[in-house]
Amino acid sequence: MKHGCPPGSVLVLSVVMMLPAVASGHCDALDGPVVKAAQRALATGNVNHALAWVQKEGEPEVKLAFEKTMAVRKLGAEANDLADRYFL
Repeated sequence: MKHGCPPGSVLVLSVVMMLPAVASGHCDALDGPVVKAAQRALATGNVNHALAWVQKEGEPEVKLAFEKTMAVRKLGAEANDLADRYFL
């Protein structure tokens, strides 16, 4: 009676274990807290709502994106939607 793994199973297991895991985070989902904070920032005109989720070194980039978004939102409904998607 043989004991152990069937031939090839160790190779398959090794390959599967080396594959990157797919992370499914709620924070960056469209109904997650990061997007909700960004939407609150757009609704109020206050970028600080979104900055709560950004590391200090990323703040200038987010602030610039927010300023551009707010400027484009003034160009009409279609531009507003596109600008919001850009910021989110």
